[in-house]
Amino acid sequence: MINVIGAGYIGSYTSYLLAKNGFKVNVYEEHKEIGKPVRDTGIVTSTLNNLINVQKDFIQNEVTKVKIFSGKEFLELDVKKEYVLDRVEFDKYLLQLAIDNGAKLFLDHRLVDFNKGKLKFSNDKVIENEKLVGADGPGSFIAKKSGLIKNREYLIGKEARVKMKIDENAFEVYPSLVNDFFGWVVPEGNGIVRIGIASKNNIKEHFDKFLKMKNVKKVLEHTGGLITVYKKNYKFFRDNIYLVGEAAGLVKNTTGGGILTGMISSQELLKSFKQGKDYNKLIKKRLRKELFYHDLIRKSLDKFSEKNYEDLMKLLSQDKVTNLMKTMNRDFPSTFGFKLLLMEPRLLKFGLKLI
Repeated sequence: MINVIGAGYIGSYTSYLLAKNGFKVNVYEEHKEIGKPVRDTGIVTSTLNNLINVQKDFIQNEVTKVKIFSGKEFLELDVKKEYVLDRVEFDKYLLQLAIDNGAKLFLDHRLVDFNKGKLKFSNDKVIENEKLVGADGPGSFIAKKSGLIKNREYLIGKEARVKMKIDENAFEVYPSLVNDFFGWVVPEGNGIVRIGIASKNNIKEHFDKFLKMKNVKKVLEHTGGLITVYKKNYKFFRDNIYLVGEAAGLVKNTTGGGILTGMISSQELLKSFKQGKDYNKLIKKRLRKELFYHDLIRKSLDKFSEKNYEDLMKLLSQDKVTNLMKTMNRDFPSTFGFKLLLMEPRLLKFGLKLI
């Protein structure tokens, strides 16, 4: 029996893949309701089509542009289609796939202890355990107790749903609001947007300042939570314990996004079980290069001044660059970084900030 802890999108997708391929799967969720509380923005590239059958039921909006604001500069770029997810419906859809393929769901089950042979839950239920899969998010109890991931670092994300008039075909990015991440405005449609910011420090102060800057008077709903900072020395498997998604720290440090990387980790876990291959090596082969580039970019951006951002935006506004960027997939920077530098060598000076 494979026991998956966490019935969010990664736990559900993992359970679906395993159950579909003949494994016996139990999935345990600490909350009484699927998909809540909502913790992230839920914008994802169309790479999602390569992983599942995308349904209109969990797509709230589609965007094809990004608007970048810094100081007095403003840049608008066309991008490949991206989806704004209804995170509750998305989680429910993936979970239903798992259940339809034979996975068994147990709600209101919070894991409080485990060893190689048994799992203990907050309701005093104790079950036998063969394989334990941690899909319990950035604050993963399994990652901490197992010692697989030590000295984990986090950003704190704070977001609100508000009424605001913006271009509903574009999401907005404000990279110079904080020195270690950025602010965002994502339209979910019908005049509602998700406005948020993340940082390691003083998050409430930054968030309140951002809301004031955008003239937000009324908040419909508050969301947010921890965002894992990926590090290359993370381990994902030991004994009979496996980590997937944000529990494994598989997050893009450029954006804090973990939906696609997490789902890819689910695919590699399935491969590990079916083919008897080392899960750590599979993850590194599939994701390490891309996550390394995301981290490299983030470390450079963390040293940017507002003037640096303005200079960068001027370079990116050239027709030859914007035409190339229309074809790019931001999930995989290794596929376009070298092309950008060849086209516009002056971009290299921003990478030199790492030296």
